[in-house]
Parts: sequence; structure tokens; C-alpha cells
Amino acid sequence: MKERIKQYIPILSIDDSKAIEPGRIHKECNQIELEVRYSTGGVNYMTGACSPRGYYLHAVPLEIEPCYGGNTFRSVLGTGIKDCLLEVKRQTDKQLEIACSIAEERAPLLLEWCREHYGVQFEMPAEFFPDAAKRPIPSALPKPSPAKHVETKPIRGMKLLTAGIIRKLEKHPFGSQEGMGDDATVLVKFFGGAAYTFLVTEGERQEDGDWLLFGKATYGYKWEWGYSLLSEIERQKFPPFGLGVERDMYLANGATVAELTA
Repeated sequence: MKERIKQYIPILSIDDSKAIEPGRIHKECNQIELEVRYSTGGVNYMTGACSPRGYYLHAVPLEIEPCYGGNTFRSVLGTGIKDCLLEVKRQTDKQLEIACSIAEERAPLLLEWCREHYGVQFEMPAEFFPDAAKRPIPSALPKPSPAKHVETKPIRGMKLLTAGIIRKLEKHPFGSQEGMGDDATVLVKFFGGAAYTFLVTEGERQEDGDWLLFGKATYGYKWEWGYSLLSEIERQKFPPFGLGVERDMYLANGATVAELTA
């Protein structure tokens, strides 16, 4: 019995100017992996809901490189999209074949989602999962049971800007460290998930009380200078447990961008 069916769609280019989430994936991504697989479901720690048991379609941008007679796969944690195709109590060849038939219809939607969110450019295949056995989709599929909400204690987020950090930001408005590049002093360091890091060097309070921060950031594959609102940083959640961004409480006073990115 096969547990999963895969198909790879070549990525022709990545255009951040057309992406809802620019810079979210590796620039070296060269394939979108479409995969139909069975999942036992369980608690989603980001939403507190219980994911149903059944077959899912996943679409994930990957960087695939040949290595020692095989391939290495590289992706960014939490990227991609999945869709529940068929809710079942157990996996069988028949159920997988029905799931592949449903996936053939829904795969274009997931690929378009990847195009819109990550700016990946590709040619839409004429056929999906051509080597998979398929069965006609029954006219009356079992109705999915409502997702059960699991009562969980809310995860209390860390205070990202202390009074001391705010005083530093007030002394370093936009342009105050212009031209210093990686020699700029880091005022606060944020991090989260497996690889997210944001080194803040300047900032200004907005009229609505929010803070617009400037600095150098990475999701684990490339450092880039840019801006981010404090409210956007506070909303970030990282799988699998939905933990938010934290502040480095042990940041050395006077540390530079160069020292923290070396």
C-alpha cells in the first residue's frame, strides 16, 4: 500500500514584486512538491482546533540538489499550503485513489496560492499525478465531522519593547546610523521559529502608537535590510506550537550587525 503520491513542478523564477509574502522562501527553490498523503490528524497548536484524520494535498516550494547519488531537499519551516481532500478513519488503496482524483482538481488552486504568496513562476501541468491510480469521485462523500476545539492555555507572548529599548530607539530615528552598514549598533534583537532573526538598528513611533523598525533580518537563508511594524512582528507565529517572536535578553550592549551575522 502506498502511503503518499508525489509530483514535482519546476520553478522557472521567483519574482518578489508579485508576492504577498516576499522573501519568505529560499531564493534557490527550484521545485514545488505536490504530495498526497495520509495524516492521522490531531491538535493544531496554532489554532487550537483538531485536524481531521484523512488524506491531504500539500504544495511546498523546495530547493532540490543532487548529492552523492541522491537528492538533498531544503525548505523553510512553515511555508507551503495544505488542503484536506478526504476525511477517512483509516488508509486504504481505494481511499488513496479517490484522494488522488480529488487532488487533480484542487492542485491548480494550491499552485496558484504559491504563485500569489511567494512569487514563484512556473508552467501549469496539463495533468496531475499521471502515474497514480485514480477512481471516480463518489457522488456522496462522507461528510467531514466538525473540527473539535481543544481548550488550551493561551501562550503568553514576551514583551518585545521595554522602557530601556524605547529610550534607545528614541535616540536612533531613521537615518541616525545611515551609511554605517554592518557596523551599525543593534538596539534590540528579535528571533523566533527555527531561523527568523531581526536585528533592529533604528525605529520611529507612529501616530497610532505602533513602532516602525528598521534593521537586518533573515528567515535562515539570506540577510536583508528592511522595515517591519512592531505589530506585525507580534502577530508572527511559528509552527508546530504557534510560539511567537522573542527578544534576546542577553544582547551585549554596543553589539554590531557584523558581530551578530558573522
